[in-house]
Amino acid sequence: MKDIKSFLSAKRQIDVNNLLNETMNHPLIIEFSGHHPDVPFEEYKKSLSHLRQYIKDQEACLRCPGLDDCPNQQKGYESILKRTETGIERKVRPCGKLEAQWREERRKRLIRSFYIPREIIEATFDSIAPNNDRYHVICEAIDFCTSVGENIHETKGLYLWGDFGVGKSRIAGAICNKLTEFDIDSLMVHVPELINELKDGIRDGSVNEKLDVYKKCSVLILDDIGSETMTSWVRDDIFSSVLQYRMAERLPTVYTSNKNLNQLQEHFANAKGDYDELKAARIMERIGHHVKPFHVKGRNWREGR
Repeated sequence: MKDIKSFLSAKRQIDVNNLLNETMNHPLIIEFSGHHPDVPFEEYKKSLSHLRQYIKDQEACLRCPGLDDCPNQQKGYESILKRTETGIERKVRPCGKLEAQWREERRKRLIRSFYIPREIIEATFDSIAPNNDRYHVICEAIDFCTSVGENIHETKGLYLWGDFGVGKSRIAGAICNKLTEFDIDSLMVHVPELINELKDGIRDGSVNEKLDVYKKCSVLILDDIGSETMTSWVRDDIFSSVLQYRMAERLPTVYTSNKNLNQLQEHFANAKGDYDELKAARIMERIGHHVKPFHVKGRNWREGR
């Protein structure tokens, strides 16, 4: 019996030594030891289980089947080796794919949009084709995002106006994405559809709740303002209410429009059955004094697709 126990013990020792030699000759461990030449061999021996799991995880990462099918002990985490006071330990950290997933989830949480095409809400400043006519506007839009990130309450909004298809909405969409770099939430909405939704809110009693969303978001982007049908209710109960709140709370608003500011004022004045220049002027005070207006020029990109 003693001979058998001795034999098995010796065999286990041989197996461990073979496994240790195999491990020490693995390229990943050779690379680690090259960066840590002061680590004695005994520490590698004591940390053999950590080393083996590290190799297994790293080899799995090289054949990565995607996050959903990640074979590592902790899905989405890659193994690294760390020198500690007690020896060599395997630690884990999020892999690049998991971090990318987190960034996308965070972006979706920070960006909300209603009735905005995907190609607009996913636009970035890098994806907008260079154009001398709108280069300065893009620079101003980037500066706006930086300013919001530094002090949102001291930042004026933007009023981007120009012909159809010159890229106003794309710039606005790129603003949404740029703001996520500063952890600033934004809401971009197509104004004519917004009005239709709020009309539905009157019928189901949710209009005030919906208005609060537009009032209180950090950065509100009103896309295509001036193309909605203007009524006294739209002017006095919607725009006046939302913009008054945002002005009082010093929250910046971005607008895109086919109308310049003078034309927009006439649009507000010319409400169906209630022409009122004074009320229009009051609304424009909540817009004109709190934005930097820019004329976006260039050819119609839709015609060039």
